Amino acid sequence: MNNISKSNLGSSNSKTVHVVDLYNKEISTYKVWLESTPLPPPRPPEVAPRSSLTATSSTVQRYIEDVKSSIQSLHASAQNIEIQTGGSTGIDNAWSFVNCAFCKSEINSQLNGSIYSSMRTAEASLISIGKAFGLIKTDIPDQFIIPLSSGGHIKVSLKLLSQPIKIEATINEVVDENGNIIPKNAKELADLRIRVGTISQANSINITIKNFNYFIPIRTGTVTIKDCSGINAPACGG
Repeated sequence: MNNISKSNLGSSNSKTVHVVDLYNKEISTYKVWLESTPLPPPRPPEVAPRSSLTATSSTVQRYIEDVKSSIQSLHASAQNIEIQTGGSTGIDNAWSFVNCAFCKSEINSQLNGSIYSSMRTAEASLISIGKAFGLIKTDIPDQFIIPLSSGGHIKVSLKLLSQPIKIEATINEVVDENGNIIPKNAKELADLRIRVGTISQANSINITIKNFNYFIPIRTGTVTIKDCSGINAPACGG
């Protein structure tokens, strides 16, 4: 309201304000003005802001439509790829993300080779809307679910870095093929109840968590991750 002089009162002196909601990908347009309200004497009239929702022009709406379209394309690109596991990646499966210092770099490397073009398009639409409306923050607000080739998926947030231009992913969640959310920190493994679909999966999980002195019984169904210390130590042998 700082752009409206107190000498220019009433709706005939209104200004147009656009409210951009990148999270929900919406633009709302308001007419705003200052209005004088009489008060009982001897108090002077009170000048207060007023607003009214109005239709958003097609020119303005086009900015958010471009954002919607580019981010939808980015989602489609993310759903059509798989993060490769095994071999030189160093990531065997979803459980490899526990206490993993290199997993983020490996994910970023693969994403930069697969969805870079879609990411640039989405970022360009956000920069355009940011410049048009003076937005301070224009990060992509969405999270993206990307499958792992070994089963399960990761949920990431994406942003585009400059100099050099590249994608950087923040890994928000890792889920295995049985729907278990994998802890990032090995300290969170103790007494965690998980679901195991096959004996092979149980063995695979043990290969990883035994590195942190934990184990699960070799069976299917719901099992509890146990500490290998004390009387349980023999279970971690071999």
